Amino acid sequence: MKFDVALVLGTGIKQNGTLPDSCLANVNYAIELYQNKEVGKIIFSGKWAWNCKYQPPFTEALAMKRYALSKGIPDTDILIQDNAVTTVANLCDVKNNILIPRNYKSLIFISANDILKVRNQYNLEMVLGPDYTYEIRLSNFSYPPEITAELSAKESQKIIDCQKFFHGITPGDHELIAQLAQVDLDKNYLKKQS
Repeated sequence: MKFDVALVLGTGIKQNGTLPDSCLANVNYAIELYQNKEVGKIIFSGKWAWNCKYQPPFTEALAMKRYALSKGIPDTDILIQDNAVTTVANLCDVKNNILIPRNYKSLIFISANDILKVRNQYNLEMVLGPDYTYEIRLSNFSYPPEITAELSAKESQKIIDCQKFFHGITPGDHELIAQLAQVDLDKNYLKKQS
């Protein structure tokens, strides 16, 4: 195996529990990596987005696992983490509850689109720290042009917010990052919703 695991974070879940095409593309790519023996295990992570307006019948991670099982991936080679509602919290949970206890040191992070690559790179660098090896791979999912334009327009601000959030934090301090991520979620997102 070239890498210990492939990591797929949820990209949304529909009200009926089905996954969007972007997520299915990521899961299919993880399955391909597993079948080609580039990774030994697959991690699916995510509850649902913090701003989800409904409660799906199950979490994104569980929906991804069910799909992978239906494609013949053994249950023993699928790991899930399904408590977190943000990217950073998902990465912290995966590191704390899967990577560290199992001594996994290398991973392939699967992203649907190149637009998020800079921010994903920064999140991985800060949460994982220097003791981990990772690559970001694209599943080559294509959003419609209007969605691509919308994502691109928002991403530069999200990168700035990301840099502010991590300012002064030592790369790899996932415990502090997890605490700050929860405070940030409560203060800047959940309170704005209510």
